[in-house]
Amino acid sequence: MIRTSFKHLRRTPGKALLFVLLLAGATMLLIFGAQLLVQTTQKIDAAEAQFTTIATVEQVSTGTKNNMFYDKCQSFYSSYTEMYDDPVSLDALNFEGANYINPPENRPYYLSEVEGKRITGGVAQADHIIEFTALEDQKEADQHIRARVEKVHFEALHTSGAGKEDPALQVGEEITICQHYNTLDRGGPTPIEAGRRYIAHFMNWSAISVDCEQDPDVTEYVIVGAPYTTQCDIHGQPVESGLLGGKKRYRADEVNEEFYESGMWEAWQRKIEYEEKGIRNVLPVIPTNSLQLLPAYHDKKTYLQSGREITAEEFQSGARVCMVSYDFALNNILSVGDKLDISMLYAEYGYEPDLRRYRMNVPEPLNAEGEFYEPFWNGEYEVVGIYQFYDADAAEDGVYELTKDTIIVPSASIEASDEDNITGVGPLQGDYCTFQIENGTASEFNELLYAHVPNMSGLTVTYKDNGYSEVMSGLQKTRLNAALLFAVGLLASIAIVALLLYFFIVREKKRTAIERSLGMSRRQCRTSLLAGIMVLSLLGTALGSGLGALLLNWKPPQETAPEPAPTGLVQEIKTEDYAGFDTSYSLWARNRNTEEDLAVESLRTVELAIYLAAPVALLALILLLAELLVSRSLKIEPILLLSGETE
Repeated sequence: MIRTSFKHLRRTPGKALLFVLLLAGATMLLIFGAQLLVQTTQKIDAAEAQFTTIATVEQVSTGTKNNMFYDKCQSFYSSYTEMYDDPVSLDALNFEGANYINPPENRPYYLSEVEGKRITGGVAQADHIIEFTALEDQKEADQHIRARVEKVHFEALHTSGAGKEDPALQVGEEITICQHYNTLDRGGPTPIEAGRRYIAHFMNWSAISVDCEQDPDVTEYVIVGAPYTTQCDIHGQPVESGLLGGKKRYRADEVNEEFYESGMWEAWQRKIEYEEKGIRNVLPVIPTNSLQLLPAYHDKKTYLQSGREITAEEFQSGARVCMVSYDFALNNILSVGDKLDISMLYAEYGYEPDLRRYRMNVPEPLNAEGEFYEPFWNGEYEVVGIYQFYDADAAEDGVYELTKDTIIVPSASIEASDEDNITGVGPLQGDYCTFQIENGTASEFNELLYAHVPNMSGLTVTYKDNGYSEVMSGLQKTRLNAALLFAVGLLASIAIVALLLYFFIVREKKRTAIERSLGMSRRQCRTSLLAGIMVLSLLGTALGSGLGALLLNWKPPQETAPEPAPTGLVQEIKTEDYAGFDTSYSLWARNRNTEEDLAVESLRTVELAIYLAAPVALLALILLLAELLVSRSLKIEPILLLSGETE
C-alpha cells in the first residue's frame, strides 16, 4: 500500500515538491524564531546575573571660601575651603519602597596597623622637637626672631638630593624661628616673649621669597606642630573636653610650672615617643557589605589576580576574611591563605587618603585626653583573594577608593564601635557612599528618592549600571523580533499543514472510495493515504531543520591578515585594515560588558532539543490531524464518497 501511495505522489510531482519546500521554509522559520527566543531569554537571564546597578551619593558644595594672607616668607598664602551644608543622614534614604539590594553605606577607611607588614612607598621629613629660649619678641606670623636651643628632644635629619645633610642642632646654638604656617585661618601665631622658654615641633625651611628679609643661606626653623587632636564624633563635631580638646595644631607651648602640672608635658612625651618610632606603619582598611558597592570594583578597574572573592554569605555572617592588593601582597610576600593580624586605630569618614602618599595624612596620634588611641578592633583575617589594578600607571595613584595597600574586609566582621576613634568626618563622597538597587529600576527609584527625601538638592546621586540599560535594550528588541518570527513561523506552519491535509487527504475522497470498492481494507486505505503525506512532511521538516541549523550557525567570513612575505623581516600590519583582533591576553578586554560577553558556552552551543522538537511537533500534528480526517472518511460508505454526499 505504501507503493500505491508513492505512485500517487509521482503523478503530481510539482505539488509534492511545492509542499516540501513550503513546509521546509515554515519549519526553518519556526526553528529560527524559537532558537533565537530561547537564546535571547538566556542572555537576558545572564545579564541579570552578571550586571549590577549601584548609585554613588555625593554632597554638593555650596561654595568655596578663599583665605588669602600676605607674609614675607611665602609672598601670598592662599587656602581654599569647600563649604557644605549639614550632611544628609543616610537614614533619610531608607524610605518605604526603596527595595535596596544593598542599602546605603557611608564607608569609613580605618587606618590600621598590620603586625609584621609594611606599606609600599614612604616619605622623608626633616624635623625637630626642641626646647628653646626666645631672644626676641614675636607677634607676627612672618616675623623672624632669634632663639637659643636649650634641649633637643627629637631630631630627624634629611639629606637632600644634592647630598647636603641638614645640620644637627646643638644645645646653646642660636637659630632663626618663624611662624609663617601659623596664618589667621590656622589660629594665628603664638605670642612669644623674649626670655621665656618654649617647646615646639619645627621643620627646616629655606627662604623662597625676595620679600623675606631672612638670609637664604641661613636655615630657618618653622613651627609646624604640637600635641593636638582631631578626635570628633560621628557628626564631625570636635571633642573639646580633655587636655587637648580645642587646642590648635600650629603652636608653641611655654615651659613653666603650669606646663608640668597640667599634664601637657606628658602629652609632649607621647608625641616625642611617636616621632621617635617614625610615622606609624598604617594602611587603609575598607569595611563594606558587598564588593559591588565599591566603585573601583563595580566599574571593573580591578580584577581578581588570585584566590577568590569574598562571598555574600561571608559578608552577611561577618567572616574574618579579607582581600588585599597585588602590590601589598608582593611587597609583604603574601599569598592566599595567609593570616593578617589587623589592629584598627583611626576611623576617617568622608576623607580620601592621599592615594600615593597617604601616610602624610595620618591623623594626630593623640585623643582629646592626650592619650594614644587604643585599637578599637583587633582581629586575625585570612587572605582569600588578591586583586590587581588593570592600569598599572593608575595603580600608582590608586583608583577611586582603593590604594595599593588597601585591605577589604566585611563590615560585619568588625564587632566593635569606632565612635571613640573617629579622627575626621567630612561630607558624603561618591567613592565611599553607595547603595545597590535592582537592575533597570534607576528611573523609578530616582522618582521615589526625590519624592521621599526633601533635601535632595544638597546631594548628587549618580547611577552606574555598567551598560546594563544599553545591553538590555538591545536584548529586549531582539527578543521581540524573535517572538514575532516564532509567531509568523507558527502561523505559517499551521496554514501549510492545513493546505497539505486539504490537498492530500480531504480532496482524495474519491480515491479512498475507489480503493475500498476494489476490495482494499480500511487499514490498507489508511496506509495508502498517510504514507505519502508523512513522507512529504518528513522531508520538509528535516530540510527545514537543517536549513535552520545552517542559518543559526552561519558566520560571515572574516578577512584574515596575509602571510608575511618570506623576506626574513617583520612586516608592519596596519590594524585598521582588519576588523578582528584576539583579545585573549588583553586586560582591557576584561572590562567590556556587551551582548557578546553574555554569549557563554551554553549560549553558543545550539540547542539540539529545538531542532528535534520543532520537526517532531509538526509531524505529530500532521499525523494526528491526518488520522482524524482519514478516520472520518473511512466511516463514510464508498457510494456516498463517490456521489459527493457525506453524512
